[in-house]
Amino acid sequence: MRRGSLVLILALYFIVLPYLSRIGGGLEWVAQYVPPPDKLIFGLLFFGAFSAIPGVVLASVALGSRPASRPAPVAAFLVMSGLTVYFHRDYDLASDAQAAIGLIVWPFYVTIGGLLVFGAVAGGRWLLSRLRE
Repeated sequence: MRRGSLVLILALYFIVLPYLSRIGGGLEWVAQYVPPPDKLIFGLLFFGAFSAIPGVVLASVALGSRPASRPAPVAAFLVMSGLTVYFHRDYDLASDAQAAIGLIVWPFYVTIGGLLVFGAVAGGRWLLSRLRE
């Protein structure tokens, strides 16, 4: 797979995942994340730009790692996906005036969590390879 397509696929996946994680609550639950019609384009681009951060970082780290170390990016992808679904599945934007700030902050938490898992798996594999020698 070409490098550009991996970045694009992961970015689009993490842009769509918050909406998909809210489907279980019904259409009105998904509609909380859709901006009003007069600000639709800007709102979707703004929310999508922050939502794509974990995917772009994961693609960069995965492309920079050796092909033999594929379990680390896969583990980071699974953790990032799980955290994204966990954060967005039942978050009520109508609960507080400052609730929308979470939509901007959470992608950074997801990215940090994924990078920690990536580092732990890669470090564990490196340590195991050193112990086997």
